[in-house]
Amino acid sequence: MGVAWVLRVPWAFGEVVPIHVIQGTGHRSPLEGQEVTTRGVVTAIKRNGYFLATPVGEEDGDLRTSEGLFVNTESTPPSPARVGNLVE
Repeated sequence: MGVAWVLRVPWAFGEVVPIHVIQGTGHRSPLEGQEVTTRGVVTAIKRNGYFLATPVGEEDGDLRTSEGLFVNTESTPPSPARVGNLVE
């Protein structure tokens, strides 16, 4: 399965930041306010975005961090964001 779409969610330019790093261990993301690139599998779609989950085998094993997040697109998600697709 190839990467279907690029999500720009700045960290080090071009570096893919794992979802669990974006989520962190607290109530707010340690990267809040920064734009980063991440990747994950689309698990659900809403009218204003979609949910991403860490691909199997890339989890960090830390129960304090989340392996999923919601990508708010503020409008209909792009067509490559379909359930089951790996997006970056």
